[in-house]
Formats: sequence, structure tokens, C-alpha cells
Amino acid sequence: MFCAYFGDKMSGILQGEFKNNVWWLGHLVVDENFRGYKIGNVLTEAYIQKGLEMSCNLLQLWVIHNNEPAVNLYKKFGFSYFNRSTISLIQKT
Repeated sequence: MFCAYFGDKMSGILQGEFKNNVWWLGHLVVDENFRGYKIGNVLTEAYIQKGLEMSCNLLQLWVIHNNEPAVNLYKKFGFSYFNRSTISLIQKT
């Protein structure tokens, strides 16, 4: 689990899980009071870095297809659709 702080306030969390040689991003949540401060970027960077440290060749997550802020965040970090549906699997290799 990765936690982000803005000053002394917890502003976001990201939960990852290593399973079957895949580094899964389980949940990414940023407190609505801290949105717009790039906290999602920092947490996603930490998640990707941890995947590299574990020598993972596949990072995956599920995202609701119309959650544009989340989809745009993941695309910015090189994730692409593997399966596009209401809840889509996207991955980074």
C-alpha cells in the first residue's frame, strides 16, 4: 500500500497486489480536497517503480471505461486497453 500526504494530511492511497507474476493496481483513491495536486501521478509513479523493482513484465488494472480522469492518468503512464468493456482491463508491458 502506498500513502500520499499533503503536509500532515493523508491525501491519497494506492493498493497494489503481486499475483501470478502480475503487479495489479487494486485501488487508487485521492481525497476530493486534494484533487488537482498531481497526487494520482505520484502514487502511480510509485506503483510503476515498485513493479520495476520486482522485475514485473506486466502491470494491470481494471477501470470503469467512462472514468475519464482515471483512464487519462493511466494512458499518460503508458497503459493501454487489453479488453474494452464497461469495466476495462488495461495493462502496461
